[in-house]
Amino acid sequence: HEQGNNALGFLDQEPAWYRKHLEISPADANKRLVLYFEGVTDRCEVFFNGTSLCVNDCGYVPFEVDITDAVCFGEKNLVAVHAAVYENCSRWYSGAGIYRNVRITSKPEKHIAYNGVWVRQTYADKGLAILDISAELVNTNGFTAKITAPNGETFEYTTESDAILAEIKTPMLWDIDEPNLYTVEITLENGYSETVKFGIRMCEFTK
Repeated sequence: HEQGNNALGFLDQEPAWYRKHLEISPADANKRLVLYFEGVTDRCEVFFNGTSLCVNDCGYVPFEVDITDAVCFGEKNLVAVHAAVYENCSRWYSGAGIYRNVRITSKPEKHIAYNGVWVRQTYADKGLAILDISAELVNTNGFTAKITAPNGETFEYTTESDAILAEIKTPMLWDIDEPNLYTVEITLENGYSETVKFGIRMCEFTK
């Protein structure tokens, strides 16, 4: 309407509450339980059984909320999400509230944090690539990193800390015509693993 927010298409966008009851089996008491939100616009706060567990201020990225310590196993639990939109928060109508899927997942006590694997290229040319591979570990130390090249060749490294330096000779470089991608699988001692893809590329500035 005419008095609405012109940055959002003159449409009203009011705060909203979402509530859902969950009954969680006592069989899951030895796991870390996580709510995964694919997208909530714009600012949201997540409550579990009345306790505020997370505030997320960006509607364009997914996020996780560990609910384990707030769960009443074998009873009804209440998930509540408050979503609000800032005035002039966007240059177009971005929508409001929970606009993608929400799911509950479980992890072992020893695991890798959400988005917790990083591959940083510290050096690369046609003869050698040096990679800094690190992981944000929860309740554990050390991991094994298995790197698989685009041609199927594999390299394996083990560390007792949360990071390693890996060297790859004659790397298959990424470029527009040949978008070669490597994968690295990070595995913990309990078998829990996460896999990410990455490319190796040379960049330089010339006059």
